[in-house]
Amino acid sequence: MATGLRLTFLGATRTVTGSCFLLNTTKGKLLVDCGMFQGGWETQLRNYLGFAFDPKEIDWVVLTHAHIDHCGLIPRLTKLGFNGRIFATSATADLAKILLVDSAHIQEHEAEQKRLQRVKRRIRPEDYEVPLDEPLYTQEDAKKAAGFFEAVDYRAKVNLNQWVSVRFDDAGHILGSASAEVWVEGSAGVTKVVFSGDIGNYDRPILADPSSIESGDYVLIESTYGHRMHEGFDERETILEGLIDKTIASASSLIIPAFAVGRTQDILYALRKLKDRRPDWPAMPVFVDSPLASQATAVTARHPECFDDEMRRMMAAGDDPFHSEGLKYAETEDESKAISRVPGPKIIISASGMCTDGRIKHHLKEHLPNPKDNVVLVGYQAEGTLGRMLHDHLPEVSIFGDKVKVRAGVTSIGAFSAHADQAGLLRWLHSFGTKPAHVFVIHGEDKSAAAFREVLMKDGYDAVLPEPGATYELEVGMPVAAVIPHPGTSEEYRIAKFQNWFNKEAQDLVAAMRETVRELTEWAKTQPRESALQGMSVVFDDLELRISDIISEAVGDFKEAFSSLDDGGKDQTLMRLESVFDAYLTNLKASIDGLRQAVFSVVENDAPKSPPSGS
Repeated sequence: MATGLRLTFLGATRTVTGSCFLLNTTKGKLLVDCGMFQGGWETQLRNYLGFAFDPKEIDWVVLTHAHIDHCGLIPRLTKLGFNGRIFATSATADLAKILLVDSAHIQEHEAEQKRLQRVKRRIRPEDYEVPLDEPLYTQEDAKKAAGFFEAVDYRAKVNLNQWVSVRFDDAGHILGSASAEVWVEGSAGVTKVVFSGDIGNYDRPILADPSSIESGDYVLIESTYGHRMHEGFDERETILEGLIDKTIASASSLIIPAFAVGRTQDILYALRKLKDRRPDWPAMPVFVDSPLASQATAVTARHPECFDDEMRRMMAAGDDPFHSEGLKYAETEDESKAISRVPGPKIIISASGMCTDGRIKHHLKEHLPNPKDNVVLVGYQAEGTLGRMLHDHLPEVSIFGDKVKVRAGVTSIGAFSAHADQAGLLRWLHSFGTKPAHVFVIHGEDKSAAAFREVLMKDGYDAVLPEPGATYELEVGMPVAAVIPHPGTSEEYRIAKFQNWFNKEAQDLVAAMRETVRELTEWAKTQPRESALQGMSVVFDDLELRISDIISEAVGDFKEAFSSLDDGGKDQTLMRLESVFDAYLTNLKASIDGLRQAVFSVVENDAPKSPPSGS
């Protein structure tokens, strides 16, 4: 008998960010998380494409934790008409309120920068179907969204209505993080769906371990590190201790990009332990250069219900690792700028953890060129982010539009991650009292998610790797199978797949373009100036035409691919994709403009001079 219970995967599917899952019941619509896509600009564009559902039709939101890739689009949801109830643990609600206002501030700043770029390039606002130079939401929107939150205690079962119930279990990921158990009663009985949220590490300082769950008919489990193991906790402190020794010996700087919530507090705790162990270390300032981290640390102190036993004992004894000797919080911009004038050795902890925004970018720009300095990456780095480029040891990165040589040492310590590794994820799943019948693998890049699915299959689980936009009918006792929209034909899936394809084409084109320009530059240096400039103009004009042709061809192919949609769906989808293509075109042309200016400068300076006329 069909249950009428359907689950749609709208984010964090074949990727790590944008967590969002729609549980559609005959008695109401439940959204689990409403997160922002993070990464390169082509990934972030997905935040502007609109929701795949009508926000007015959602009855409840269940939020697993306060990280922006899980809650970051809630203000946009409420702005567009959601008028239901948002459930979260008390700590998550407190953190989300400050994180969302901070996110809105970033949105407003970035939108203003995009507006200035548009004005500079003489692009009209009406040329974009997607308002790329408008914030996704404002600080006022974020404050209004905070009014929808309702705090729920761990293990307290909440009846959303007569047929749908929810309970939060500690996930041990960050302060207030939870896995969500959802019970739905239908004509065929009760179906239970468990959403793992992000699972933390076991035996981790500060926070309690992830809780065990008795049962679940369907389990959605994250797979951020489903393909690997972390270093041991002792090893992570040994690595950090060695880097601090280097910093002291060279009187240099140790730069630690860290998320304001969770990772910053973990680092402060580890530093406190190391200082106790190393009384031979000289006095050394530790700067937390993030107003958000200061606020998050204050929230952390207000929620001892999330602490493990050791942390509770420390706080009760007045041994607060968040306010130790030599620790300084930089609140204002002037205080942040003053850090650069403090001689080494010194440690700077700053947000954001993926180096995508915030004050950390200023510190990296200053310290990356210095071979005496060191950078420690202590968390997951999404594809396309500055942090990922540093993790991959690129010799040069771009910060604020400037090329910066990476001469500083860069070290990654996985054990500081708030995500469980493969062994931790299996431990959480094995802790179920009754083995789940079906498991969906989510919240991981393709390599990690696919590898973890293989491990689960060998372990006897019916594990599924869903596609973006896929909808599954959940019927206990029946095989898991996608229903309409089929994963290969759903709008969201095809948009994501088409964007990925187009992004690769664009990247290949830019790479080929740069190689052509390099060869052409060498040729131009051997030519008379007039001939060189004329030849370069022809080449760059041809590149712009090629890009415009690719855009036009892509839009044409997409129109044909979506010819099966009804007129309304077709028009809406094409508007969304054409806006994406507009953004690609703008960025590619900006790349060409930059190369054109650079090359013409070389030609002007290095090309042989034409002989005087008549000579």
